[in-house]
Amino acid sequence: MDDVSADSRGAPHVPGWEPRRPSLDVRQPAQPGKDGPRILGRRVDRFAVWAGGALLLVSLASAVMGWTWSLFTSTQDTGSNSFATGTVVIGDNDGSTAILGISGGMPGAFDEGCITVDYSGTLPATVKLYGSQTAASTPSLAQYLDLRITRGTFSSAPSFDGCSSFTPDGTNYVGAGSGVIYNGTLASFDAAHTDFATGLTDPSTSAEVWTTSETHVYRLRVTVQNNPAAAGLNVTQTFSWEAQNN
Repeated sequence: MDDVSADSRGAPHVPGWEPRRPSLDVRQPAQPGKDGPRILGRRVDRFAVWAGGALLLVSLASAVMGWTWSLFTSTQDTGSNSFATGTVVIGDNDGSTAILGISGGMPGAFDEGCITVDYSGTLPATVKLYGSQTAASTPSLAQYLDLRITRGTFSSAPSFDGCSSFTPDGTNYVGAGSGVIYNGTLASFDAAHTDFATGLTDPSTSAEVWTTSETHVYRLRVTVQNNPAAAGLNVTQTFSWEAQNN
């Protein structure tokens, strides 16, 4: 018992052993008109806890369900807006039939024909003429064929390729006579006028703007040159009028 001592309250003290002290739990009694006890000097506000929980639930529901709040709005529409495009349409009266043809030709032999070209598009357009050889001997007969193209009108339209009532334009476009827009060999025409970009502008002195229902007549004349080198040769040719809007 030599190791036992006493503390200030007279309780025996054993080395390595401390007496257990009670934990502090301060509670104050509820006061009249209050909702509950105060713990450690703070009153538990049950209503605040309940309101905070309810607000959290509403916020979560709004985020999940995508709720939004309405606003006052006003809208004014324009009238009906419509859009449409114009057209570029060119045609002729050949019915896909050849306008010229020479068979077994001799020097000086020729053929001529007239074709009516009309424009029915709604947009103003420029019309150009060009051509190409679809078949030919080697060498081609095109270099020995003289080609003359004249623009004019009909007083009374005959059947296709007829030129009985043809009247040339009064303008001497290229210095080769009234209404003539080309005068040279077929080979030179093909070499110079291969597509719309290089096509023969109608008429040649200033590009005419074609409008709806405009019509012009063209007389084409091909003559075999008096050249022995032309013997036994041949060529097949197409002529194309093309319109593009301005």
